Amino acid sequence: PVQSLAVDGDGNIFATGQFSQYAGATRLQLARLGANGALDTAFSAALGSTGSVVALGVADGQLLVGGYFGSVTVSGSATPRRALARLHPATGVVAAAPNFSLRAPGTVNAVTPLRDGRLLVAGAFNWINDVAAGNVARLTTGGAVDPAFNAGGAGASGSINSLVLQPDGQVIIAGSFGSYNTVFRPNIARLNADGTLDSGFVQTGGGLNG
Repeated sequence: PVQSLAVDGDGNIFATGQFSQYAGATRLQLARLGANGALDTAFSAALGSTGSVVALGVADGQLLVGGYFGSVTVSGSATPRRALARLHPATGVVAAAPNFSLRAPGTVNAVTPLRDGRLLVAGAFNWINDVAAGNVARLTTGGAVDPAFNAGGAGASGSINSLVLQPDGQVIIAGSFGSYNTVFRPNIARLNADGTLDSGFVQTGGGLNG
């Protein structure tokens, strides 16, 4: 299945998921298509047969991929990257700096580049790069965990599968969790720009049941 799609400013389409071919050409879990749906043969990044990639983010000339993997292969050469990588959107070449590879014991399910170069990441992980993170974190332009984004001591009580950035900087998160920083929020919540829970966004009638 295709698990995530993203479109850049020129209409090119990026697709990730559990697939090995596109129109007969080998493409391991990651492909770039033209606006007309034709395979872009210049883009050759692959995640291989192990691991998975489930998240895409495109902004300001960069392509971010997230999931559960240990390396990215381009033209037969593998570059170590764990759970998150930044690629050149036209060729798939792995960016040397900043290195967004994460030491995270889990999966990155969603990644959203911010206008200032920082990243929001969410998924199923308890820590990133030796810093506690309750399934959601913000990374600096250098790839470090941003301490100004405070999800509290607990964060989301379960995995976050999706996040959406609002124009005002607030963030909607959704997934499989019952609370955020111990406050009851069944499967969907809104966060302030600093990662704290927006107490004004409250589901009625018990909220989502799945």
